[in-house]
Amino acid sequence: MSSQTEELVQKAISEAKSGNRKLAKDLFAQVIKSEPDNARVWYLMSQVMEDKRASIYCLEQVLRIQPDNMQAKERLQKLSSVLNPNEATPVVLVKTDVKTLDELGNHANELQSFFDDLVKNYANLATFREAASWKSDAYALTHLFENYLADLESYKTSELHSYNEAKNSRESLPALKRLSASQSIEKKHKSNIDQATKGIESVRKAIEILDEMIVAIPINKLEQKEILSDIRLYKKEIALQKRQINQSMRQIRTESRQKMTALTGVNRGFAGDIARFQRRSLRLNKENQLAPLENVLAALDKELIEIERKIVLITRLKGDDSPIETNVLRCAYCGRRINPGSLCPGCGSDRTIIDSG
Repeated sequence: MSSQTEELVQKAISEAKSGNRKLAKDLFAQVIKSEPDNARVWYLMSQVMEDKRASIYCLEQVLRIQPDNMQAKERLQKLSSVLNPNEATPVVLVKTDVKTLDELGNHANELQSFFDDLVKNYANLATFREAASWKSDAYALTHLFENYLADLESYKTSELHSYNEAKNSRESLPALKRLSASQSIEKKHKSNIDQATKGIESVRKAIEILDEMIVAIPINKLEQKEILSDIRLYKKEIALQKRQINQSMRQIRTESRQKMTALTGVNRGFAGDIARFQRRSLRLNKENQLAPLENVLAALDKELIEIERKIVLITRLKGDDSPIETNVLRCAYCGRRINPGSLCPGCGSDRTIIDSG
C-alpha cells in the first residue's frame, strides 16, 4: 500500500470516528477500486456499512483473500446470527465510483430547484396539515443535501489525491525538466477542488436555512403556542437592545453638543482657527462613535421585521393538528413527491424511494 493510499485509509478512519460514515465508505471504496484484494480495507469497510448484508458482503471478501482471518470469521458469524432473513439486499453493496463534477453540478441544479420551491411555499402555508406536509418535504431534502455533501467531500478528497499525485510526479523530475514541465493537470485539479469547496459551503448554508425553517414552523396548536411564546420573548430582547443603543446614541450627541457649545463665539484670529479645528474634530469623533451603533440599530430593525413576518406566518396556521407524513413516495434524485407509476415532476427521474418519515 502506497503512502498516499494509506493517507486515504487514515482519512476514512477519521471520518468514521467522527460519525461521517458515508464519506468514510466512499474513501474506503476508492482504495478497494485500486486494490480489490486489500483485506484490511474490506474489513474496515464492513464496520461503516449501515446495512448488515452489506457488512456481510465485505467480510466475505476478507475471507476470500484471507480464509484464516479469525476476526472476520467471528464478526461474520455474529452478523449472520442476527440477520433478518426477510431483510432486503441493498442494490449497491459497495460504491466504487466517485461522481464527476458534471454529475455533481446536474444534481445540484435539481436539489436547488426543489429548495427554491420549498422556500417559496413556506410563506404560503395556511394550515397545520400543509405545514406538516412541507416539513416532511424539508426533512427529505435535508437528508438528500447531507448525502450530496458527502459526495462533494468525497469528490474533493479524490481531486486532492490526484492533485498531489500530479504535483509529486512533476517535482520528481530532474531540475531542468521540472522547470519546463506543464502544470495544467495540477491547475485543473486545483480548480475542481476550489469549485467543490464552494459547493460544500453552499450546501451547508442551505442545510442551515432549512433547519431554521423546520424548527420555526408548528404542525399543531401546542407547538404553535410554544414557538410564538419564544419568538415574542426574543422580540422583547431585541426591543430592549434597541432602547439601550438609542440611549447610548443620545448620550454621544449630548456630550458632543455640550463640547461644541463651549467653542461657540470663538471665530477670529489664531484662537478662531483652533476652535474651528476642534469643532471639526468633535463632529468627526461623534460620527465615528455613532456609525457602528447605527449599523447595529439597522440590523436590529431588520431582525424585528423578520420576527413580525414569522409571527404573522405562524399565527395564521389553522386547522386540526397534523403529524409528520410517513411512507411518502419520493424521487431518489431530487426528493420531490411522485405519484405511483409517474416520473418525477421536477427532474424526470424514474428512481423512487419510500420516505418513512
